Amino acid sequence: SGVSVPTVKSWISILIQSYLIYELPPYYKNISKRLVKSPKIYFYDTGLITYFLNFDSENDLKNYNLLGTIFENYVISEINKTYINMGKTARLYYYRDIDNNEIDLILEHKNIIHPIEIKLNSNPSNKIINNFKVLAKAKVNVGKSCIICNCNSISAPSENCLMIPYYLI
Repeated sequence: SGVSVPTVKSWISILIQSYLIYELPPYYKNISKRLVKSPKIYFYDTGLITYFLNFDSENDLKNYNLLGTIFENYVISEINKTYINMGKTARLYYYRDIDNNEIDLILEHKNIIHPIEIKLNSNPSNKIINNFKVLAKAKVNVGKSCIICNCNSISAPSENCLMIPYYLI
């Protein structure tokens, strides 16, 4: 891009302080050193994303090949904003290792981590639960996990996992 790293960091800092974007740090406590340790950037306002992508209609959005990514951004930003509105600091992270195992969101509460997958479809595969198994090797306390998706009601695809409609967050 022809811009120096300090300049980019300065610009990102201004966007963070203006509450336009935020950085979701990686979770790497007590876990292997084979992890990605760069933060992910999310927008607080997904409407701003669609504006930048120059969407003119709902169909433009529905036909966008990265709609799931925008949905993930929406869910994570809403969870983060909930904590901000309560005057609390969210202890939110993501997990990704060099083998491309990924968990969209990790919520840490009282030294227990709760892995969360975010899926746009209404009936995600139970195979998603396998994503959480990567944490079994780590020396961390893992609590209940959940899948936030476009389903109609809360259900339990397994004993330690809930499927939650996104509109309840």
